[in-house]
Amino acid sequence: MAYYSGDSGTVTIPGISTLACKQWTANHEIELVDVSNKTSGGFHESITGLQKLTGSADCVYNGHKVVVGTSGAFTFNFPDTSTITGTCWVEKVGYESDTTGAVMVKIDFTATGSFTVGS
Repeated sequence: MAYYSGDSGTVTIPGISTLACKQWTANHEIELVDVSNKTSGGFHESITGLQKLTGSADCVYNGHKVVVGTSGAFTFNFPDTSTITGTCWVEKVGYESDTTGAVMVKIDFTATGSFTVGS
């Protein structure tokens, strides 16, 4: 099994080129739909429903303006050339400044429509 360093992953956000990020997260979830019924024999039964992708990116601020409520193509790049791609809405943007550190921008997003994980 190969292991990868997190220092080489990148993210591209709508309207902005690839950002230098300290970290990013992408959470892939699937909804389970309850289909338990009188013939389930007393056991819970479910089927898969809608998929959802949410996440955030903590990036070094480089002067680009990230606008809440905008959508566009995004790409998360893994060190092994795998990607997570799709279209997302920028839901929240926060800025953080520390006297001894770089100004950071945190971007929260939610995918809309289809997306691809691990291609």
